[in-house]
Order: sequence, then structure tokens, then C-alpha cells
Amino acid sequence: MRDELDFEVSLALLASFESILDEDFLVRALGSDRFSHAISKLRARTSEPRLEEILDCWKERSPAAHTVIGEFKQLVKFRHWIAHGRGAAKKGYGNYSPTLIWRRAQILQKAVAGFPSLLETLPG
Repeated sequence: MRDELDFEVSLALLASFESILDEDFLVRALGSDRFSHAISKLRARTSEPRLEEILDCWKERSPAAHTVIGEFKQLVKFRHWIAHGRGAAKKGYGNYSPTLIWRRAQILQKAVAGFPSLLETLPG
């Protein structure tokens, strides 16, 4: 039961982070700076970019945070595994606890200047 609860909390956290990043993406696509231009190019290709694509835009903007963003992207694979039934073997997705997910979000926010606030904007 504990594992099941951890999966549910992890899914809720990651879905919330994805929603925040999607909303930030839409706002930034309207801007006029260099980063907004990169976001606009992605938006021109697809109206609903995958979270991995949005994170890749941030990786290009902040090469020094490449590793931190990569570690956060691992959580996206874990989220997909949880959300889509957990039928197949984890394939190296890891077993990310809600605490680890929260910590990675904190590290990401501190490492990437201008990154949207994932933790302060959560409902509740």
C-alpha cells in the first residue's frame, strides 16, 4: 500500500509540474526575447509540445544546467510509466519517491535562472 501511495503522490506532483511548465511555455511563446523566440519555433511545429521538448529548450538556454535538467527528464519517463498502467518492466526508470521528485524540482529551480516556480505555484 505504501508503494501505491508513493506512485499516486509522485504522479500528482509530476502532473502538476507538467501543467506549470505547459502554462509557462504558452506565456513565453508570446515574448520577444531570444528564449521566447526558441519557444515560438517549437510552438510553430506543434501546438502541444511534449514535456521533454520544453525541457530541451531550457537545456539549450542553460547549458550549465544540462545535468540537472537531464535528471529531471528522467522523472518524466517515470511519470509516463506510472500514468500508462505500469504494465511493462520499469526499464531503468528508477523508483523515484515523492521526496526525491520534490528535491529534484528544488535543485532545478535553483540551477536554472528564470525557470518557472514549480513549488510555490502548486495548489493547496
